[in-house]
Amino acid sequence: MAAIACMLSEHFGVLTAHNLEGAMRLIERPHACRLAYYEVGDDADVAREAIHVLGNAGMEVIALFRPPCPQIVQEAAASGRIQGCCALPICAESFLAQSREILCRLCPAPSREPAQPCLLTREEVKFLLGPPGIGQRDARLHSLG
Repeated sequence: MAAIACMLSEHFGVLTAHNLEGAMRLIERPHACRLAYYEVGDDADVAREAIHVLGNAGMEVIALFRPPCPQIVQEAAASGRIQGCCALPICAESFLAQSREILCRLCPAPSREPAQPCLLTREEVKFLLGPPGIGQRDARLHSLG
């Protein structure tokens, strides 16, 4: 988990928690975060409850698991309760691509407070756009055509 936090912290603010209770205290803060990575253990009931609690708190959930993929992860993915899953150990490229895709489609969190401006840093914009390459080349070709 430390490696995951390190990868993401280059682009986004990262909150880490040892357990579900600690995570819930952190995400209660306004605008703290919207995406949760949850490592699924051997206890399916604990995992089911954690996914439910995180989802009810407005979090998008990516389940992390050790192969083979647990039944609870398959069920949660099929029902839309989790937005992604990654096998451990994580392939960095796949993990970042999946995280980028989910973060790009997140809508602003509903809030009862007046809207506050949200600016992305250059690093966050660069992360969301992905690595330079085909997408940027295609944009240049399209603008020339």
